[in-house]
Amino acid sequence: MAFKKNFLKISGLFLFLLVLYTLGQYAFDRFIRRELPKIIAEKNHTPYEFTYTGINYSLALRKLTLEGLSIKPKKDSLIINETKLDGTVSSIEIQGVEIWTLLKEHRLKANYITLNKPTLTLWKAKRDSLQSKKSVQKTSEIDLTQINIIQGKLQFIDRKTQQTNTSLDNVNIAIQEVKFDTTDDHQGLPFTYEKLNIQWDTMYHLIDEKRYLTTQETKLTKHQLDIQHFKVYANDSITINGREPMLWIPDLHLTGIQLALEDQIKLAIDEVKATTVKLTIPSSTKEQPKTNSIIKKNTKPKNNPIEIAIHHVAIDSIEAKKDNIWALNNLNVSLKEFRKTSTDTIHIQSLKTQGGWIQLQANNKKKTTNAVISNKQTLDLPDITIDSINTTNTRLSLRNNKKEILEVEDINTTFRNLTINGLSVRKQIPFTFTSTYLKANRITYRTNKHYELKIESLIKDNQQLSLTEFSYLPTLSRQGMVKTFKYADDIFWIKAKSVKITDYELNWDRGKPLFYAKKLIANQVNANILRDKTPPHNMSNKPLFSKKLRDLKLGISIDQTLIKNSLLTYEETSPKAIAPGKLTFGQFNATINHLVSGYNKKQVPSTTIAVDAQFMNAAPLHVDWSFNVMNKADNFRIKGNIKDFPAGAMQPFLQPYIKASTEGSIDVVTFDFKGNAQSATGNFGIKYHDLRVSLYRKNGKVKRRTLSAIGNLIIHNNSKGEVKNVAIKEVQKVEEKSFFNYLWLCILQGLRQTIL
Repeated sequence: MAFKKNFLKISGLFLFLLVLYTLGQYAFDRFIRRELPKIIAEKNHTPYEFTYTGINYSLALRKLTLEGLSIKPKKDSLIINETKLDGTVSSIEIQGVEIWTLLKEHRLKANYITLNKPTLTLWKAKRDSLQSKKSVQKTSEIDLTQINIIQGKLQFIDRKTQQTNTSLDNVNIAIQEVKFDTTDDHQGLPFTYEKLNIQWDTMYHLIDEKRYLTTQETKLTKHQLDIQHFKVYANDSITINGREPMLWIPDLHLTGIQLALEDQIKLAIDEVKATTVKLTIPSSTKEQPKTNSIIKKNTKPKNNPIEIAIHHVAIDSIEAKKDNIWALNNLNVSLKEFRKTSTDTIHIQSLKTQGGWIQLQANNKKKTTNAVISNKQTLDLPDITIDSINTTNTRLSLRNNKKEILEVEDINTTFRNLTINGLSVRKQIPFTFTSTYLKANRITYRTNKHYELKIESLIKDNQQLSLTEFSYLPTLSRQGMVKTFKYADDIFWIKAKSVKITDYELNWDRGKPLFYAKKLIANQVNANILRDKTPPHNMSNKPLFSKKLRDLKLGISIDQTLIKNSLLTYEETSPKAIAPGKLTFGQFNATINHLVSGYNKKQVPSTTIAVDAQFMNAAPLHVDWSFNVMNKADNFRIKGNIKDFPAGAMQPFLQPYIKASTEGSIDVVTFDFKGNAQSATGNFGIKYHDLRVSLYRKNGKVKRRTLSAIGNLIIHNNSKGEVKNVAIKEVQKVEEKSFFNYLWLCILQGLRQTIL
């Protein structure tokens, strides 16, 4: 009985409280529905109208809920030409509301506010300048510790063009430990916070009229930004689906972010990291503007109110390409201390790259230049300075159609104090630097004429260039090379132990290279030249070397060229020859002074060539040769001598090629010829004894005794112990033959006048 009485009391009390709570809840709801619009109207000093379809306040949970919220400009608002906002919010939940503070003091004090599924559109007018921005005012009318936005959708539209500039889908924002009694002037916020977490699924942003970007799964905290699938596309009529982006970064991470909004925007980032960066340069389908259309007169640096500082950028792998023109794969990049100032100057302390394969496609089309940038004009580019650039273990290849014509397996470079600006890009080399170092290993270049050039190692140290194990060899057999000739031509086999160039400079003049060097030294050169006369002879005019250099369409000037400890072999053959005749110049040493071209020259010093060698590896030979490139008559002088030459040493040339041989001793031969492009004269001298000639049949082995005897009757077999000197009769140059044929005709004329 007692239990039943207690139960009834408790039940009655519970029922009374429930009725009281229900009545109180009902009274509060009516009161809030009546008073809240008044509070909003009183405190709403904005040009916007806020309406809602439902309101509820839970006394038990101390939670105020607004449903069906709508935001739009007020009818009497004067924001026709200004930025405006409109949209809807599915619901707003304010937890921990102190209802008496809200109703009595008209001040919102709560734990947190949550905006569910807001869909907001910001119609942007012309951006306000930072100089005109108002200072942030703190407020005492709001007191919240946390702000949340769940499943939001934001859109920014240009009011003038009606084009979407930015859109974000499924935006979730959590701002914690909020304090409205202090302001964050650095970030332009009417409150401060300790923790920030922003996430969205997808974003679209129009960069400019030519490009836009998209992102997925982005997370932003107070000092960190993580982006998945950052992509930049060319902005044209093609839809996004199935397209290849210009830029794609699958994972992008920014840490240590500090943003300040003062007189200018200041952005500091401790580290930028990406595992992969893929860059695709799109083809240009539209006619490019003429060069003059992008040229601007020199102006003072623009005041761009954005300062950026990045401590470190690390990219594990960069991949880039442009159609089939070039491609870059697997390049590791590390950049330190990037600084961009408000005056649009960029400074980078160091840039390091490692690995990577650069693939280029040769362009066979002739390039045309629409305009030339004058010295009084400059492109509107920022000044970029990089203290140090280092590349290591990079591979380079160049293809021509399907053939790989250049391979460099290992490139290592260092540039110091590199600068790029609007003036430097006018030049053929669009940047300047104070020092360079380059080392490349295992270089192979395949020419279009069936030759392959190889260099084991190339080192460039400022103005010094060194090559080791140089070779220039045909890729076909001798017979294979001859079959490719329309006319008879020389075949070259050239090797050099080392080549060194000192104090050189490379400049450009209207697209033409200008090369200067103080000294070029080639050591242990082994050069073999073969002339096969099976193809028909080319009857075109063969100018002298002075004219060839004078007409060269590039600038060359080498003060001194040295060829040391070398071997030169010349071979000549014809269909009637048993084998090529061979002339050998062993222990070959040459000094060439003032090797110059006539490009852009009116006067140059004379070129002199001094050669010392062992002719046929049997006798010392000395030659002095001189000419002046700018002499249009092509005057030259060549003189020399051979001493103690055994005539039998000519057998490797005479017997297989001419089917003849000589015996005896030639004590001395001297010659001194002067000539021009038409004719030559000079002196020839010879001292010899016991000279005999043998002629052979077609097989080159059986002697023609009768003809040999007649020949020996015709020639004088000795010079009677004296040097026979003669002034040779005038020799005419055969226009379609080379200088060395011209020289041989002069020597032959001297032999006719001395031994016959």
